[in-house]
Amino acid sequence: MTAIVLYKRPQLVTKDDQSLSFYLLSKFIQDSPHVYTNQKCKDTLRVLFAHPEAECIVVCNEADQPVGLVNCSKFYLRLIGPMGMDSLYMEPVTKLMNRNPLIVEEGTHVQSIREELDRRQEHSLGEYIMMTKQGKLSGVLKVSDLLSL
Repeated sequence: MTAIVLYKRPQLVTKDDQSLSFYLLSKFIQDSPHVYTNQKCKDTLRVLFAHPEAECIVVCNEADQPVGLVNCSKFYLRLIGPMGMDSLYMEPVTKLMNRNPLIVEEGTHVQSIREELDRRQEHSLGEYIMMTKQGKLSGVLKVSDLLSL
């Protein structure tokens, strides 16, 4: 099963404001490991072991477009829970991913991203925003880093 997340691109501002905004924002964009929608939780666990420093894993479709996000801490807790490993190990990663992450195209003004976060009212400072370039994954941005700008 392939999960698809639809999102609207926020309005962009003038070229000068946009360039400065993205320059500041780009300092905080990090690489992130990723898996694909057709992979199982066991595959995601292997990626987590290969990247122990990662706080999140992006879930992409076959076109390398991000469609979901796995918070590593929550993922581990679900797997070690009462019915975790036995029941979830062979399940698709899409079962445990956040299906409504914030996905933002590079070049979007910082204020537009903040406004979208405010509309959602469900974010925490440890959450991540997925950044794309021409629709494909380019990295992740921690909400707390965005709010520090």
